Amino acid sequence: MTANQFDFYSRTEYFEALVSRIDSTKRGDRVAVATMTLDARPPLVMQLIQSLTAAAGRGAEVYLAVDAYTFLSREDSFIPGPLWRHRTIPQNLPEPYATQLTCLQTLAEHGGHYTITNMPARRFSVPPKGRSHIKGAVVNDYLYIGGCNLESPQDIDIMIGQTNLKAADWIYEWFTTMVKTGSTKRTFGGHDQSLHLANAVDLLIDSGVPKQSIIYDQAMQLIDTAEQSIFFTCQYFPGGKTAQHLLAAHKRGVQVRIVFSHPHRHGKKALAHHAYNARERLRLPAEFFAYRQPKYAPRLHAKVIATEKGAIVGSNNYVTQGVLLGTAEIAMRYDDPSFARQVIQKIEIQL
Repeated sequence: MTANQFDFYSRTEYFEALVSRIDSTKRGDRVAVATMTLDARPPLVMQLIQSLTAAAGRGAEVYLAVDAYTFLSREDSFIPGPLWRHRTIPQNLPEPYATQLTCLQTLAEHGGHYTITNMPARRFSVPPKGRSHIKGAVVNDYLYIGGCNLESPQDIDIMIGQTNLKAADWIYEWFTTMVKTGSTKRTFGGHDQSLHLANAVDLLIDSGVPKQSIIYDQAMQLIDTAEQSIFFTCQYFPGGKTAQHLLAAHKRGVQVRIVFSHPHRHGKKALAHHAYNARERLRLPAEFFAYRQPKYAPRLHAKVIATEKGAIVGSNNYVTQGVLLGTAEIAMRYDDPSFARQVIQKIEIQL
């Protein structure tokens, strides 16, 4: 596979493809997976965890990084997770936290390596602050980058896959270092990272320093240079500074299509999202809200900006909230019109 050939996966397809690749590994092979959240209750996620465990048992080098957010908060519950009240994982965890931890411990018992990254420094911390929002995987020389957490297979999402030894080596080194240090701060040292590949492909990592984001800067640059069209997907409406960049593009004649989830899909945060949407409607053109997903539609979790020139795909929502909170992120930018069209098509099929 050449440097400009990519595979495109929905979240379900990502889980299935990743399981298939992991199941084919043997002694001495390598696997590294990173996620913000882990919910082993869906069968596809449990199957993935079991595949990682079996690969470790066969002698493959297996690393799994799960952010502490998994034990800090749940979208479907107003009750904080156990790490909100503690600085370490307590004994006698309630469900589903007990199952999540058991999966990780079982992986370690079979020779795999895992860490719960970015453990809170104090009790009663702000759950989203200082998180690793990085999602991706490496199996030997094949890598995946995108927005897929290890949860909710039904969510609308996208992962980009490619066989590329240089890129896989780079990502594998960062992911395994995250597992070994247990901290994105110690892993990246406060420095955002980038790797330039052939044919205008760039891999980007935000280190998690507040008010600093190479990915956000690149995303806004992509918007600012669009001349014909912008296709933007986000799990919630991208207001604030991002909306102002989109508004400037709209005013210069660029067709702006913003696709985002209905506020109802955000569980305990639904009322806050309704209020935020209402405020932004007073400031922005009605066209910006024309592609809000129906209330009954699955949650849109894909993070995509595509123009007539290229696209950026990753874990960053391309809004300032995560930047201000100091969230570690990953993304890939490829300045190629054909790639942008393929990304849009993959999202539209799911919509």
